[in-house]
Amino acid sequence: MNNDYEKFSLTLFDIGLNQKLLNVFYRNSLTLLDIVKSNQMFNEFLIDLSIDKNKKKKVIQEIFNKKFNNLFIYFIWTVIDLNQTKSILNILNKFISIYFEYTKTKLVKIYSAFPLNSKQLNNIKNILNKKTNMNVKYTFAIDKNLIGGVKIVSDSFTIDNTIKTKINNIKYGG
Repeated sequence: MNNDYEKFSLTLFDIGLNQKLLNVFYRNSLTLLDIVKSNQMFNEFLIDLSIDKNKKKKVIQEIFNKKFNNLFIYFIWTVIDLNQTKSILNILNKFISIYFEYTKTKLVKIYSAFPLNSKQLNNIKNILNKKTNMNVKYTFAIDKNLIGGVKIVSDSFTIDNTIKTKINNIKYGG
């Protein structure tokens, strides 16, 4: 491990595993990631080394006391104490990656030109679970440019069964 953030991620994973809190830490990580990514002011507050560490920890405690597991909060405090808040996105993303590997989870993004109902999405998920031998988690997005059909994208594969691609294949001989 040549990156400090990887050591932090592994530490969070080990604590979660030993305390049987992996799923809780996963959900807490997703929530904190979302907040840090979507709230520039909060992100700047976290990474600003001129702000007193105790003030940061107090704010974290006040905001997340009822939302996050206490061990997860203490872990974030450690990140603050060790001046690693600039790496919080990397730490959380790496933890999620380790979590996915451990739980044999695959994250995919499903695109469609039109909304899909929960039954259709669950059918796609169940097919992918069987084909990949993994627990598939998905996000869904509408892309009107696809015209029709479905496109599924993960870090290791893409399944494109859209009308747009079929037209392009006919048009360009693909």
